[in-house]
Amino acid sequence: MRFDFRPSEEAVEFLREEIGLDLRGQDLDRTDRWQFVVARNDHDAVIGALVLEAKTWFDWHLSMAVVDHRCLLVTKLHKMLWRHVFEHAVRVTVLIDPENAKLEHTVRKMGFVYEGFLRHGLDGDRDALVFGMLREDCRWLRSRPEAPQAAPIENSEERVVH
Repeated sequence: MRFDFRPSEEAVEFLREEIGLDLRGQDLDRTDRWQFVVARNDHDAVIGALVLEAKTWFDWHLSMAVVDHRCLLVTKLHKMLWRHVFEHAVRVTVLIDPENAKLEHTVRKMGFVYEGFLRHGLDGDRDALVFGMLREDCRWLRSRPEAPQAAPIENSEERVVH
């Protein structure tokens, strides 16, 4: 499996076929507006695509389509991606078709938090579940907590022993 970080005709077509996201005609080379991660198998076929669109200076929207879920398991990729995203965005928003329980489960596992229901939020005719992620929600950016310190032990002479 390998990853590309730029759009391609195959990735754009993959997103259109898998989730109905039509990006044809967009200026996808504008990295201030679009970010791509495209997973390919050993035969160079697209097996997953993730695209982030900067909707405002603080809110990027995530769309993804995956046919081989192994590409979601690459921790190093996630750390790099989310570090980059949160250098630019305060939040990331995902709109999901309420019928897509598998994708809802996936975004929850990624750290997205359910925020509400958006009537006709997809394509102007389908309802959407709204999920959001802030930097502190992102499991790939959490630093490992320090080991808890044991409380000091008092001895019989009322001195603190460390």
